This record gives sequence, C-alpha cells and structure tokens, in this order.
Amino acid sequence: MAQIEAIQVYTDVQDSSWARTCVGSIEGAEAMWELTVPWWEVVIRSTVLSLFTLLLIRLSNRGGGDLSATDLVLLITLGNIAASAALKSDDSVSAAIISMASFVSIGAVLNFFSSKSKSFDRLLEGSPRILIHNGKINEETCKNERLSKQDVMRAVRNGGCVSIASVHVAFVETNGKISIIAKQNRLDK
Repeated sequence: MAQIEAIQVYTDVQDSSWARTCVGSIEGAEAMWELTVPWWEVVIRSTVLSLFTLLLIRLSNRGGGDLSATDLVLLITLGNIAASAALKSDDSVSAAIISMASFVSIGAVLNFFSSKSKSFDRLLEGSPRILIHNGKINEETCKNERLSKQDVMRAVRNGGCVSIASVHVAFVETNGKISIIAKQNRLDK
C-alpha cells in the first residue's frame, strides 16, 4: 500500500507545475503577492514603528558601540516586534517588500537630513561626551552612559594606556565607542 501511495505522489509531482509543487496551487502562488491591507497602511505603520524604534534606541543611551548580550537580544526583539506590527496580519510578499522599503527609506531620509544639519545630527545621534579628563573620570558621564569601572578600564587598556592617570582625554563617541588620547610622556618632548 505504501509503495502505491509513493508512486501516486511521484506521478502527481511530475504532472504538476512548479507553483503547484511549491505552493499547492496556482491560486496560492498568486495569493502570496496579494495585499490584505492597503499599501499606504503598511508604509505608515513602518514609518511610525521605525521612528519609534529609533527613539527607544536613542533613549537607551547605548549607540551600538559595545552591545552586551542583553542589548543585542533587545535590539533583535525590537526589530522583530516592529516588523510584525508593520505588516499587521498581512503575510504577503508584497507587504514585506513595502515594509522593508519603508524602513530603509526612513533611514535614508534621516541620514540625508543629518548630513545637511548639525543640529538635526546632534538631535538624532547625540554628541560625544567627555569620560576622562587629565586622568580623572567624569562620574556623571559614567552614570549617564551606564558605564561601570570595568568598562572604563577595558577602554583605557584598549586605548594603549595602563591606567586612568595616563589618559589625557577620553570621549564616549556617538556610536557608543570610547576614544582615548593618552598624555604625552614628558621625556618625548
């Protein structure tokens, strides 16, 4: 009996078109492109969710420089939730393409305005903050950037210094990375 069913499935596959084999029917292949919500609703949802996700990331003060495992999971989850909400219940290929194009377009528009206006760039990206000055840690910056003493020491070592006292100035850049400028050795002068 099993051999007869296997032969029947094989002949059905041979006799069917690609769409019937992969999707189940020609109607199923056409349906994967049909929107179940208006295209403009997908664009509006994607735009709002893109801007809201950007705001959430901006408020978290971690610009992506040193993402912890928790930060990475949070960003992936936010993206997944935003994508699901942007598409609503429409799982068509067309809705996915419109949503992806909307997310990318918002990024491009924000980058364009950011490159044209310093004040818009500061609003969008923030500005570098002084973390260490003349060997002294700015505690307020550590608190605002949620940096531990271990984070600061790791950055100091990565910057080629052995201690905080050997740092002339250190900045927390807008992308979350820490830039270190070492003090000049008096013997080098």
